[in-house]
Amino acid sequence: DKMNKKKVLFVGDSHGRYVFHQVAQIYYNTTEGKDGCYEPNTTVYNDPGSPFQRFTYDRLQLSRQWLLNHNESASLDHDFIILSMGHWDAGYPRGYPTPPFRYITGVFRVLQRLREMSPETTKIYVTTVNQHPLGRKMLLCNDWRVPPLIDAYNKRLYGLLAQPQQQQQQQHTNGL
Repeated sequence: DKMNKKKVLFVGDSHGRYVFHQVAQIYYNTTEGKDGCYEPNTTVYNDPGSPFQRFTYDRLQLSRQWLLNHNESASLDHDFIILSMGHWDAGYPRGYPTPPFRYITGVFRVLQRLREMSPETTKIYVTTVNQHPLGRKMLLCNDWRVPPLIDAYNKRLYGLLAQPQQQQQQQHTNGL
């Protein structure tokens, strides 16, 4: 089956890491007795010598940090890339949010860099930012992952992804 030979890279914050881990557990049928949470000491899916190299994870908390760590000589050989970012931008755990325009500019720059690093045939998918239920962190104003901010991020994300790639380039390179 063709899909068994495809390689998938998950790039993102903790939510991206959880999706990576859960997809790998489901694919390799290792879910029994698991609660779905990522186990930090279980790196079997990301180890270079692991037989589970079909799925890999690359940590991205804030776009500017990730871009500094991925220089121009870096390259990827994945068939699919799943990009998930926004929870750190929304203020957790920093305590303050990235303004929506700066957030979408960061997403654009990461997407652009992933395209540069990847073969032309690589398909890149971007997940939207999910909302968190109101809880203690939000009520204490330590966490800005509230519906209005997440909606603003996602609205800009939909607008960016709906544009043809050339139009994205023109709109988001001015003033970077």
